[in-house]
Amino acid sequence: MHLQKRSSTDQPTEAPDVVDLPLPITSQGQLCRVEEAVAQQPDLKRKLIVYFGMIGGMSVKETVWRVLTKMLTNNFAKKVNWRGANGKQAFEPLALKGILLSKLSLFLRTKNDFVTDSYLTFRGLRC
Repeated sequence: MHLQKRSSTDQPTEAPDVVDLPLPITSQGQLCRVEEAVAQQPDLKRKLIVYFGMIGGMSVKETVWRVLTKMLTNNFAKKVNWRGANGKQAFEPLALKGILLSKLSLFLRTKNDFVTDSYLTFRGLRC
């Protein structure tokens, strides 16, 4: 599957300021802090979409991998999975999932249509 980036005029040239957030997230406490901040500040969600939207990749898998490495440290990612199986933190209900999917649908296009939740659901999220 080949992906195409949208034209460069659609993309911001500078990353928004998100230094107040603990990125990448290293713990459950930091995850809660980021989730609460996103819920309370709609503008922050838009900033994060732009921030993560500036990360590219040659495939959906590579793009998801790159974005997740900016969202979560490797050690914390080992404690997270899509549905929360085996006592791990579920990624699916998080606001960060919506930000990840917004990044993919805003900046990447598959051959036929936008990447959707079902793409990640059926293929699983691997960290």
